[in-house]
Amino acid sequence: LTYYFKSLLRSMQLGEFDVVAHLTYPIRYITGRHKIPVDLGRYSDLTDAILRLAAQEGKGLEINTSGLSGPLADTMPPAPYIRRFRELGGEFVTIGSDSHQIHTLGAGFDQARQILADAGFGSYTFYRERHPLLIQIEEKGVVNV
Repeated sequence: LTYYFKSLLRSMQLGEFDVVAHLTYPIRYITGRHKIPVDLGRYSDLTDAILRLAAQEGKGLEINTSGLSGPLADTMPPAPYIRRFRELGGEFVTIGSDSHQIHTLGAGFDQARQILADAGFGSYTFYRERHPLLIQIEEKGVVNV
């Protein structure tokens, strides 16, 4: 995992991106598929560096909801990383279901919006021509762009 996080950080330093996706992707397979527990706290210096750089550069962070219906039963990254991104000044968070089938398109978006609200975000983001557009989170769901 050290190699993964360092590679992600090096890639981010190139700056040619809008959203950090798959922050905790390896856990999907290490823990989710192979049932090997991982203490992600051991990598907090690297994940903080990634989240801090994204926040400082005005980049987004993706919440991938596909893990909610799998063995992880959680978003990727999990809620603590979303809270930490906010603490570090992060503004933009996208939501993606990583769907490969029509029946899972948008699955878990309600949970993701709740995670965002709980972390102190008032909106989530989508990009049009590389420009962030904010969608306000309302108590009863979807909102205005």
